[in-house]
Amino acid sequence: MTLALVMENRYAFTTILDRALSDEAREVRRLGAHANDFTTSITLGMPKRAAIEALEDAFAHAQERGWDGYEAAPADPGAFVYALQFLAYLPISTPLPEIAVDTDGDIAVEWDFGARRIFSVRISRDGTLNYAGLVGHTNFHGTELLREGIPSTISAGIDRVVRASQI
Repeated sequence: MTLALVMENRYAFTTILDRALSDEAREVRRLGAHANDFTTSITLGMPKRAAIEALEDAFAHAQERGWDGYEAAPADPGAFVYALQFLAYLPISTPLPEIAVDTDGDIAVEWDFGARRIFSVRISRDGTLNYAGLVGHTNFHGTELLREGIPSTISAGIDRVVRASQI
């Protein structure tokens, strides 16, 4: 007997900002559409699915002004879309981040491995990524744009904090 489990794929993880219009570009996009789609895999897809569910829960909880009991802005739909894209770009080997909504409506994605091992990315409605990290006594921060993949500075920051947590 064969048991098949199918996971619902609610979001198409194609590049939102892909501006290519030629026939060749459409063909490349078509061929690559499922190359990194592991959402139907229980082993590989479940961590991504858990991250997406955490994002959905955080977004749903922060729909109204003052959702935090004070004057927090509602979660921004644009930030939600860019956060989905950010999660889709993460390699499957990346540990799951914690996901929340900031009081300004941006999406917060964090890897927190305890004292002096943290990396945080704030995703805004226009795809701006503000990041900051602390590894040991070294801190680093900056701003990048999410376009056609996770910027190398952010990938390096995630790698630094993950490696530091394994020591």
